[in-house]
Amino acid sequence: EALALADDETRADVLNNLGLANYEAGQLDDAQAVFTEARALYRFRADQAREASALHNLGSIAWTRGRLAEAEECFLSALAIYQELGLRHELAETLNSLGLVQEAFGDWEEAAKAYYEALSILQSDGDEYGQAQTLANLGNVLTLLEDYPNATACLENGLTIARALGLASLEGQLLTGLADVLQAQERTAEALVAFQQSLQRKEAGGDSRSLKHTWLSLGALHHRLRQLPEAESAYQKALVAARAQND
Repeated sequence: EALALADDETRADVLNNLGLANYEAGQLDDAQAVFTEARALYRFRADQAREASALHNLGSIAWTRGRLAEAEECFLSALAIYQELGLRHELAETLNSLGLVQEAFGDWEEAAKAYYEALSILQSDGDEYGQAQTLANLGNVLTLLEDYPNATACLENGLTIARALGLASLEGQLLTGLADVLQAQERTAEALVAFQQSLQRKEAGGDSRSLKHTWLSLGALHHRLRQLPEAESAYQKALVAARAQND
């Protein structure tokens, strides 16, 4: 009722926030509906910055659903607006999201370029949290490119920042990245330790959304070692988490 009585600007902001809550809860259809309505209201009001925010959110839903072309289109549209308006923080966030799509497409070099550009902006602006997030993404794609020394350096730098900021969840994400680098180099004992540390930090930080990535990678490591019961257990946990999020 309060939403119905709100003016268009307030209604659009409430819808955008409601969409974020729905997205976190895995209610993707509801999130997409309210983000779409919010975008229409922002567009009607010629509020480009907030329209770009809604576009970014729609891109995140498309990425979660594996609709990569749709996600890329949303992120590129948001990116163009942020570039025109000179909104550096939002630009960096969108470059990070675009990099994830390019990474999923297998365009690893392009993904790395997007992450490096985002990192440059965040370093210039002194955004340590954003730097740690970007270093996690950059480290992951450098691992895929088999540039293990630079991947390790990125992830360790990000881990230092996350620990200094006291961010357990982000620390867990970076530890998963480090474990993946170790696994790629067949340093399996060290990788197992890093995965376990990652799980502990993510659980301490209440990060249920990204736990599935760690369980999936840990399952792959057990599988590679022919430890099949452990692999199956980890894969099952990853699957339960992904289904709960409609991912």
